[in-house]
Amino acid sequence: METNMRKTAAFSAVLALFGCNAYALIDINLTPNTPWDVGAGSYVSEGIVGDTNYVVQNAGESVRFNIRGTDSQNWHLGETPGLDTFAMKWSILRDVPKEEMFPIRTFDTVLNDNNASWSFFLRYYPPRYLSSNVGQQTSKVIVTALSSFIGSWSAPLTLSQESTLGGSDGIAVSKNGEYFHLAYKSNGLLRYAKWAPGGPFEDQEVVPGGGEAKVALDSAGNPNILHIEYAGGANNLKYSRFNGTAWTNTTVDSGVNALSLAIDSSNGVHAVYRKNTEVFYSVFNGTEWSSPADIGECKAPYIQVGPDDLPQMVCSNEGVAYAKWSASLNSWGPLTKITNGTNMGEYPVLRVDSSNNPHIVFWDSPGTVRYGHLNNGLWAFQAVAPNAEGYILELDSVGSPHIVYASPDEGIVYKRWVGTEWLPSTVQSSMTDSVLGFGLNSVSKPQVFLINNGSLTHSGWQ
Repeated sequence: METNMRKTAAFSAVLALFGCNAYALIDINLTPNTPWDVGAGSYVSEGIVGDTNYVVQNAGESVRFNIRGTDSQNWHLGETPGLDTFAMKWSILRDVPKEEMFPIRTFDTVLNDNNASWSFFLRYYPPRYLSSNVGQQTSKVIVTALSSFIGSWSAPLTLSQESTLGGSDGIAVSKNGEYFHLAYKSNGLLRYAKWAPGGPFEDQEVVPGGGEAKVALDSAGNPNILHIEYAGGANNLKYSRFNGTAWTNTTVDSGVNALSLAIDSSNGVHAVYRKNTEVFYSVFNGTEWSSPADIGECKAPYIQVGPDDLPQMVCSNEGVAYAKWSASLNSWGPLTKITNGTNMGEYPVLRVDSSNNPHIVFWDSPGTVRYGHLNNGLWAFQAVAPNAEGYILELDSVGSPHIVYASPDEGIVYKRWVGTEWLPSTVQSSMTDSVLGFGLNSVSKPQVFLINNGSLTHSGWQ
């Protein structure tokens, strides 16, 4: 069997039509470039239903396969079969009754559940067996493994000892996806590191006494960190920026207990934070911070800036509330509750896609993590995990959500939305870790950073 960038095994089906033989070429294509061996095909003639077993060797654990049919050989596809048509169904097991097999449709998925290889059966139905309930007739079956689920998680790599959580979402990713910028606590100090997987890990002190911290990058790729200084019980909101050679530190406000920041295309730094029971908003123009604007009573504020440079915010107050800056009013729009009842939400995380649509994840009592997004003016929500605690959301280049969460039942889990379902992959089987953050590299492979028993660790999909 030839192995190359596109592995193909072809077999022919022989159909006896009106006393003569007609040959139909059916292709089984497996992609992408992986050293798979595929079983050979068989000949099928009129009156015989043929099963062929295909085995994918070295498939890897938790690989999700797509199975779909195409009309590339110009065979008739329709509800009423013609003499030049035949149909196929597939199943994992051989000798499955026809009505229990799966028709080859436009899109099907199956998970290779932690096995080294994966096998499936195709069954071919000549014309005399065809009926409208057989399923779509096809001349090519393409089996594709989702590329982000080919591989495995790297073993946890310890980057720093004696580290504690500086707050979830304490990382930022460079525009080319090569470098990861981290803000975290170590020995009572707020520290920062810029690191590329496989390279040396070098960190530096930002300020003493650092607490919860968020980091974002400006257009020059320099880190900007918003953090709480707990020294003396003042809970001072501090802003630290690295200009390429040194750190500058300023005090934004005091008495703060939650925070978030984002940077627009003009390097304006947008901050939201909670003081007492109110959420405030302020902008740094490179010289000074604007006077804080009271947005309303809420907790756990989270801010992002979309491609339109207009900030959007979510927070929680007996449900998730959402607001967006109005360019025409030059002020925040109304803080509107978007969840209620069974969707009551706490501690939302926000991301904005390339069309300026917001995506959120949040915690819903008694422990469900939910995902929601706004599209054409309507919010839609769905459950991601039934029992989880910490979680982080990222969007890839096409706006598909990726989520990492910590669960006492599942451990540290990564899930990716593929249009019809969430595909899971276990990063670590235990939840002795806290999620500092995660990001997607230049080829959208997830990189997860954890605080593990006092150490900062990294696991990446490879």
